Amino acid sequence: TGINLLSQAAFGPHKIPSDWLAITTDGLKPAQGFATVFGHDSIRIPLYLIWAGHHDHVLIKRLYTTWTKLSIFATIEVETGIALWRFRAPGYNVIKQLIDATISTACPSVQFYEPSAEEDYYPATLALLANVASEALRLQSDDRCRNGVI
Repeated sequence: TGINLLSQAAFGPHKIPSDWLAITTDGLKPAQGFATVFGHDSIRIPLYLIWAGHHDHVLIKRLYTTWTKLSIFATIEVETGIALWRFRAPGYNVIKQLIDATISTACPSVQFYEPSAEEDYYPATLALLANVASEALRLQSDDRCRNGVI
């Protein structure tokens, strides 16, 4: 399944997948001819995992730990583990909030985000999808901690 493949796609010091993968007789590896980054293509993976109820998937924990350790929410060069460029468009931050709200024991919530007309299509779309996911999972509720909804 995709979940099993994703669990095997653990490269570099942070054990995270690259945007593009090759399935070979030796297993999974970053695809040749593509940048070996966890970036704009992979950023939607945690959204879909969390939304589908896979809150405890190892990749969610690895991304939370990686971005906390690097102190920057950024595209990561998979093989070296170095942060390359910050996810600057505000819509991307909703994905980070979703991960934080899923992992953190401090009970943060996901703030509803309304993209501006000037925001690029992709981060705006991800933000809207994350809004729907966080509402479905009740991560936007201020009283979710008091009610034991995590």
